Amino acid sequence: MVDASRDRGLVRALGATSVVLGVLAGALIAKIVSDGRRPRNDDTDGRGAPAALEPSAETELRANIARLERRVSVLAAETRTREPQPAAGPAEPARAAASPEPAKPLGLIEQREQAARTLQAMYDNLDRRLDTEPPDPAWRPEADLAAALKSLPAPPTGVSVRCAAAFCRVELVRNPAAGREEIATQIATLPVFSEGTTYRQDPDDPARLTLYVQRPGHLLAEDRP
Repeated sequence: MVDASRDRGLVRALGATSVVLGVLAGALIAKIVSDGRRPRNDDTDGRGAPAALEPSAETELRANIARLERRVSVLAAETRTREPQPAAGPAEPARAAASPEPAKPLGLIEQREQAARTLQAMYDNLDRRLDTEPPDPAWRPEADLAAALKSLPAPPTGVSVRCAAAFCRVELVRNPAAGREEIATQIATLPVFSEGTTYRQDPDDPARLTLYVQRPGHLLAEDRP
């Protein structure tokens, strides 16, 4: 922007100087012609011829013209050598780093739904492990688990026990004489179930329960293929 303004100033100065130069040159010519044509009573020689222009005035005019010619040459050279520079565009404003918004606390309903999804994922993983993880001959509690359930005051029916190497899955149908919380309390008192048991109720049949019983020293939620 500054270079462009300067170039425009040079062009204007060059034009103005050229005008002044022309005016002075015209004045000098007019002066010479006028003085050569107009007879003066006190500026004639003995033959009545007009006297020439005074040397000092002519010299001053010629000197002014010479100075202006040199100035015009300098301005013209500067104008030719300077190339206009492209104006720099406005600096792009720095983008403010978007700070992540703090996580919104989950409500009670969202917490329950999240817990249900976590449990469902664990149940699905345990069911898959039963198909891929063979039982450990050193830990075969199937008979003990079934016998313990039969010892309850209101024993369940349809008991099915299947074990992998680190846990067992027990499926049963609750006895109508025992409520869900009651049978859960009774099962928790049995030594074979005391290591750790998770209960899963069938959403389509509340009387059906699935129990996942962990082996001592292992966790049901441990990640295994």
